[in-house]
Amino acid sequence: MNLNKDVDTGTGMMERRSIRIVVIGDSKCGKTSLITTLVSSTFPEQPPPVLQQVHIPPEETSDNVALCITDTSSAPTERDHTLQEVSRAHVVILVYSVEDDDCNDPSKLFGQNGQLDLWIQDITKVFKGPILVVGNK
Repeated sequence: MNLNKDVDTGTGMMERRSIRIVVIGDSKCGKTSLITTLVSSTFPEQPPPVLQQVHIPPEETSDNVALCITDTSSAPTERDHTLQEVSRAHVVILVYSVEDDDCNDPSKLFGQNGQLDLWIQDITKVFKGPILVVGNK
């Protein structure tokens, strides 16, 4: 699947016909469950640690746009690979668990060296597009 394909709309503007989404976040925040539930409409009781890349054809989306969703590992040894995936994304979804005690204190999430701040620092080194922050669970 060619995910860099843009289509001329006839108005002189190019329209993206596919979107590459990368889902990242800390361990056990529900990244894999979120993707699995989207694709299968069922919640997995025992999701795998990381999913293979998911491709959704354009005819299955309301905007007729193909989606490629990449699940990532939160393991420190996989951080470089995760950031390589982020650098190729059109959209990054940063997931965190609302069950974490720190989620009720914005300074612990977004403050200097907070849970999400560290992710955002790494993401913005390699990615300049939209970052969606999602509280999960």
